[in-house]
Amino acid sequence: METLRIGLQIAEGLAAAHRQGLVHRDVKPANILLENSVERIKLSDFGLARAIDDASVTQLGVLAGTPMYMSPEQAQGEPVDLRSDLFSLGSVLYAMCTGRPPFRAPTTMAVLKRVCEETPRPVREISPELPVWLGDLLARLHAKAPADRFASAREVADLLAQHLADLQNVAGGLVVPDVPSSVPPKSPPPAMRLRYWVIAAAVVCGVARRSGIYRSDRRHPFPRHGHSSVLAGRDVGRRSG
Repeated sequence: METLRIGLQIAEGLAAAHRQGLVHRDVKPANILLENSVERIKLSDFGLARAIDDASVTQLGVLAGTPMYMSPEQAQGEPVDLRSDLFSLGSVLYAMCTGRPPFRAPTTMAVLKRVCEETPRPVREISPELPVWLGDLLARLHAKAPADRFASAREVADLLAQHLADLQNVAGGLVVPDVPSSVPPKSPPPAMRLRYWVIAAAVVCGVARRSGIYRSDRRHPFPRHGHSSVLAGRDVGRRSG
């Protein structure tokens, strides 16, 4: 659930940046700050951010970003738009779910080659307990072609918010299983309940007399040795406690 909370806030932060016409271009775990545990997320380090209109401008021989979290178009030096940030968001969520980034290799060039050419191992093969919908979401975020990804960070945020709300409802017991309804039995009237108590008391007294537990001596309704041993046991229990 924490993964969804963090992912939701990252997506909302990207949506806010995109509304301002900015592409972050360096979405990675190191640029995601947690305040008050996971209550508030800050998306930091907009040093590589570019206006969407200027995001296609590249410098020859300059690779801007972090290779393991880059989008394919960014790794190839091609024009990028807001959907490049969505690919990076998918890589961050993947690392949160599995404990490792989706594209790993010994060298930078090998990492970039995997980003551009290979599909990461499905998260549910690493963590089978993850829901199917989350695996599908990550696969779509990691689409090589920008057109095959989500259209916006707002769309991703809305989807995460919906699933987070569903999980919270289940955890809070708001989702009631579909079971046949039953009418609780009516309680007997007061007079009938009193009659039941009288009958039950008579039965208990009769059993007690026959078993010898109850004595006619009212001052000592239980055997003296039994009574004293019970009290002694209680005293010992109190002292040991």
